[in-house]
Amino acid sequence: MKQSLPPSQLILIIGLVVFSCSSEVEEADPAPKLNERYILSVDASEGGSVNNSGGEFTAGTSVALTANPNSEYVFVSWSNGSTENPITVEVSSNLSLTANFEKRKYPLTLIVEGEGTVSQEIINTGKRTDYVSGASVRLIATPSEGWIFRSWSGAEEGEELSLDLVMDEAKEITAVFQEVTQYTLMVTAAEGGTVSSEGGTYEEGTEVTITAISNEGYAFTSWEGIDNDEATLTVVLTSDTVLTALFEAITQYTVTVNSSEGGIVSSNGGTFIDNSQFNVTATPNEGYEFIGWEQNDLLSPSLTITVTSNLTLTPVFSQLNGPTLWRGNILTFSKPDGADPNSEAYQDRIRDNVWITRGNNGGQLFNIALNSSANKIESPVGTRWAMGTLDEIDDLVFDYFRNTVNKPKNVVGKNLVLHLIEDDIYLAVKFTSWSNGKRGGFSYERNTP
Repeated sequence: MKQSLPPSQLILIIGLVVFSCSSEVEEADPAPKLNERYILSVDASEGGSVNNSGGEFTAGTSVALTANPNSEYVFVSWSNGSTENPITVEVSSNLSLTANFEKRKYPLTLIVEGEGTVSQEIINTGKRTDYVSGASVRLIATPSEGWIFRSWSGAEEGEELSLDLVMDEAKEITAVFQEVTQYTLMVTAAEGGTVSSEGGTYEEGTEVTITAISNEGYAFTSWEGIDNDEATLTVVLTSDTVLTALFEAITQYTVTVNSSEGGIVSSNGGTFIDNSQFNVTATPNEGYEFIGWEQNDLLSPSLTITVTSNLTLTPVFSQLNGPTLWRGNILTFSKPDGADPNSEAYQDRIRDNVWITRGNNGGQLFNIALNSSANKIESPVGTRWAMGTLDEIDDLVFDYFRNTVNKPKNVVGKNLVLHLIEDDIYLAVKFTSWSNGKRGGFSYERNTP
């Protein structure tokens, strides 16, 4: 038969149990209060976005977040260190999260063919092993000695030493170098000339222009070492080349052209190479005609001669029958008052035998080539005069100057024709002034041949 506890012991045991239970409740974490609300803030760095911008949520709510990178960007992590994407967070307190992004990175692979180096120059971002998307890179090719750069190939192409590219994907670029082939050009000149260049060492395919220069008395004939007879030659080097400019002595002849009375010649001759062409024309003066060339059977006044020997040419002219009329340009002659008639400057030397002037003693014209002073009747000696023009020549009456003009002071402004008797030449004369008294001045206009 069980024995019951006394009431005092029973009360003590119950008190102990109640105290023990009370202590356990106070040590447990407090539970969220019912209907408590918290704020979730969500942000994104440059290069992307998040599907949820956050907000106010009831305590204990689970929120799913997805980080969405832009083109050419990748998701890196959340600000809480998590790299999960998407991520689910439980809102149990105010919380702020940021999605972090960075640009994609692309590798650039460089391959070198031949001997040379390629340097990389970053244009718009820092240098890395891999380049961020959009980075601009300049590649610079530097050939080794004895090599030349030829081209870029692969993802980008070009022939310039530098190549600019944008890293928008992984790229492989090859720099192609080629060994330089060099050739020697030797240029010499044989007797009789020189050359503009003696040559040198050049890269294969180089164009070199040289000129053969003849010395006096020599002519260039051809090049030895190449089939070409042009004095100026352009050589494209594809092998070692030796060239010699060849010359030969040339035969020269002298052509002498003499003048003769009654005409003129277009050339006085000169020295000419064998078989060269020489042109000459004989032109008769007015009142003369061309007859031929002295000591030659050449009858044409215009000759084109192939020179094959020394040659002398002398034209032969013959005076025509009848008078010669001078209708050439107008010449103005003037002798001032008091000027010395013995001075050539104050003598109108029309022909070798007719020099018209006037003394300073009030006399008339005289021919100082034949007389030292004027004769009132016969001067100027060797001349005759008539009132009129050359167009009236057949009807004119010629006489001494004084008989024709009567008083010389009245001669100004009148048309006269002067006859040079010995040469049988007629020319028009018009006096423009005549000084009265003992002054000796006069002036006139006259025709030339």
